[in-house]
Amino acid sequence: MSHTRSLLSEPCVLDSDEMESLDEELSRLSPEHRAQAEALLALRAQAAALAAELALDAGDVFHQLQQLARSPAERLRIGLAHGRLRADRAH
Repeated sequence: MSHTRSLLSEPCVLDSDEMESLDEELSRLSPEHRAQAEALLALRAQAAALAAELALDAGDVFHQLQQLARSPAERLRIGLAHGRLRADRAH
């Protein structure tokens, strides 16, 4: 599963051997986890296409597309958990 996780975490181009390996790993997942992995793969492909078109880093685009899927409250919670917004820094 670690190979699948690494393939899903960052946009990249896969060769035929990597695609075959990914298909094998996806086939071992539960239907729910497979659907989640396939959604991430589709998002990754979208990020790679946008990044190529806009001359941006595909990983950055992928991250931002993931953020857009979250609610404002969830994004705020994550930001607060990472210490980016702290009460003692408010002006």
